[in-house]
Amino acid sequence: MDQARHVLNYVKQDATYGTFGEFPDYFKLEDWKWKIQDISHAKVNEKISEHVFRFTIKLNSDLIKIKRGGLQHLIGILAGDLFYLRISDIPNFTFEVTNVNLPESLWNEAKSSYTPNSEFSISTIREMFNLSSEPLLAFSFKPRVGLKFEKVREISLKVLKSGFNIIELDTRNLELTDNNIDKLVNLAKDASACSSHTTVFSPNLSAPAPIAKQICKRFVDVQNEPILIKIDGGLDGISTCQEIRRDFPPHGIEEDTKSPIITSYPLLRSNLDPNVPPDFFNRALSASGADILYPGGRPNFGSDIRSLDASEIDNLVNSIERYRDIVKKGRPMPSVAGGVHAGQLHLYYELLGPSVAYFLGGAVALHKDGPVKGAALCSDVINKAVELREKNPKARYPPNLPEKMIKRVESAYDPNTESEDLYKYHSPEIEIPKIHSFGTIESWFYNR
Repeated sequence: MDQARHVLNYVKQDATYGTFGEFPDYFKLEDWKWKIQDISHAKVNEKISEHVFRFTIKLNSDLIKIKRGGLQHLIGILAGDLFYLRISDIPNFTFEVTNVNLPESLWNEAKSSYTPNSEFSISTIREMFNLSSEPLLAFSFKPRVGLKFEKVREISLKVLKSGFNIIELDTRNLELTDNNIDKLVNLAKDASACSSHTTVFSPNLSAPAPIAKQICKRFVDVQNEPILIKIDGGLDGISTCQEIRRDFPPHGIEEDTKSPIITSYPLLRSNLDPNVPPDFFNRALSASGADILYPGGRPNFGSDIRSLDASEIDNLVNSIERYRDIVKKGRPMPSVAGGVHAGQLHLYYELLGPSVAYFLGGAVALHKDGPVKGAALCSDVINKAVELREKNPKARYPPNLPEKMIKRVESAYDPNTESEDLYKYHSPEIEIPKIHSFGTIESWFYNR
């Protein structure tokens, strides 16, 4: 315990004075803007085991100015400064930050600055896309790089016509030359009018704020709402989201402006852990203006839920509950992404409901007959899932997809793998009861 207090005192000292020892009398008391006790408080709370201790450290919130980069500053402190100490008489110790709490006044300041009136909320986004019981469907363009623009244009418009709402340029698809931007702006204009349902092309503006906002204006000028842009949670993510919101404020600030919906993939979410908790990073992105966000940790069904062990099912239950909790809060809209295929969509729809967005890559691009056929398949599966639920609104589990559609799903991809079950159809009727046996997880529709 004494060593734990010793380490924590070093953290406190470094957090406030920025060095390892006491300052000399050269710095008079009247020179200090704050007393150390006004800036920082640290306490060892609990001894978990012989070598593990839980502690809290409090910093003065006056040091975190939301409108002046406060969230970025705090993440930088946590990730790169506060817990990187070396103490000669205690050479080996590590930190894990399990929770970061900001005063609600700071979160409210971020909300009033970047997301007033909860705009864009899940319900608002769904209204803008004229969705009823179906979820928002997006194609994260794969391959990420290498295709000529003419092919990108052809695939984009045909995928949208196949039933998708959004085409977005995926991570690393960042060819932001003037010539390419001209082409993408024209594509966005055509994409917004290519189908009877609401369709949008979203550029990837994961770039420094001055560049992103200049390009964003060009896309805003040629479209009616909804307008989408993608800003991933990398080194510039939070700052660029905030700058876009300053230049294109949501309607709660200026009624006559057009404002883009921002989608984001939190690239650094896991990499900053254990010093920045992933959910805090997500919340910082959302508070800065990201409206549709992949929260990480999507429900992972494996190749067959019936083969999962108890701990894997328990993790699956926790993941489903986490997604449902995000939806209940109303913003941001969570997305399912990363390795999802058509055979999983029916089960996802039943477990997560219609308010979760599907940002699909390989599910579309890996179809053996090409991405347009892949988009049509995914759209058909979702539409059939919606139809089955509407025909059986009070059923504990809806019927399976028609046998012909299941065969179509399971023969759509060339697995090129030893696992024959990789792209199999996941039946809600069979697999939800297995999940339910480890937690109170029924179909989302049954629990409404």
